[in-house]
Amino acid sequence: MSDPDGRRELVVDGETFRIHTTDDGTTHCDWVTGPNRGYGFSMGAPARFVPEGQEPPPDDVLTDDVLIRSIRDFISRVDPETGYLD
Repeated sequence: MSDPDGRRELVVDGETFRIHTTDDGTTHCDWVTGPNRGYGFSMGAPARFVPEGQEPPPDDVLTDDVLIRSIRDFISRVDPETGYLD
């Protein structure tokens, strides 16, 4: 469920991430339950020209499956001792 600002939470393998997409299409994934406050990662918008006033095609939307794979990849690269990417 999303809040009025479009933020929502996604739980992946017991870890909670707050998901938010900005107006430029960048998706931010903040690791709420991670060891370091405010840590997470961002994914840029697909590089495709969309004429002004038109909606991007549906394949430009990051699905939960894509988000889950990206979150799992991020977590797998985090050093368990530091809580940061190694």
